[in-house]
Amino acid sequence: MRGESGGRGRAAVAARITVLALLGAGCHVQPDTPLTIAAAAGDTESVLRLLGEGAPIDDPDGTGCTPLVHAARSGHLATIEALLQRGADPQKAAGSNGWSPLVHAVHKGQDAAARLLLEAGASAKDRSGRVALLMAAGYGDAGMVRILIDHGADPGAGEIAPLILAEAVGGAWDLDYPWPGCQAHTDTVRALLAAAPGLRVGTGLRGRMALAAARRHGCVDLVALAEGRNAPAPHGT
Repeated sequence: MRGESGGRGRAAVAARITVLALLGAGCHVQPDTPLTIAAAAGDTESVLRLLGEGAPIDDPDGTGCTPLVHAARSGHLATIEALLQRGADPQKAAGSNGWSPLVHAVHKGQDAAARLLLEAGASAKDRSGRVALLMAAGYGDAGMVRILIDHGADPGAGEIAPLILAEAVGGAWDLDYPWPGCQAHTDTVRALLAAAPGLRVGTGLRGRMALAAARRHGCVDLVALAEGRNAPAPHGT
């Protein structure tokens, strides 16, 4: 029994490390070149001028982030569009976590920026898309989860499949994440299960902790849904 318990504990620790590696924590970056400063500020006029003067469009600054990443994190749609129209790479990994612009946008709650990136060719089907989906699920961002799924993200695929429902139920293990409320996470779980009905919270430590967190928040419907019971439909549906 001790060996079995120890194995479960090690598996739970490994799962937590996986989640933290995928999501990162406490990501704060300050632009430090003229182009990235302008992009982060949404100063599209200066961005265009600097590009016209020869500033490399995809060069990272001292934080490791590209101009597009800074614009995406700040949600400056006109600047994002200007950079994309001039050839910025919507898939280029950047920053200490190696995130794509899409993941950076999701991390900062910039749903409109994430949608724009997806429409410009950022992939929701690759590992970066799965990281974005896992992040949105953990943040209880049902709208972003649906956007990513609509663009091809599969919650039942890859390394996120054993983790994603527990993240949506218990909330992300991320210093930048505030609990948005039971309804937000319930809606997120519904969106995930609609796309991948076979998802389970799991009976391991991570799953139990997720359910305990939901109970602690008083999320009766969320717990019922996660445990496979029928939760009342949202009002008006």
